[in-house]
Amino acid sequence: MPLSKSDLVKKVAEKSGKSAKEVQAITDTLLDIVRETLVAGDTVRLIGFGAFSTAMAAEREATNPRTGEKVKVEAKRRVKFTPGKDLADAVNEK
Repeated sequence: MPLSKSDLVKKVAEKSGKSAKEVQAITDTLLDIVRETLVAGDTVRLIGFGAFSTAMAAEREATNPRTGEKVKVEAKRRVKFTPGKDLADAVNEK
């Protein structure tokens, strides 16, 4: 089951003993800072968790699945996440 932002806020509030309102404000601020950093072209590194960065995706040709028509997809920056070793090890733990 996916974890929504509101679910995350509730869980952090429970674990930290802070109010949901405080956690919501901190979460919003954290996500704003991550967004601003990526928009500026920089990387967000969270040791043990992973790194968020942007990478340029080249212009390409794709196919519209409904019509079969070829369409041009413009070049654009994409957000990339690279998991840290601790996170990757935890996810792959048997």
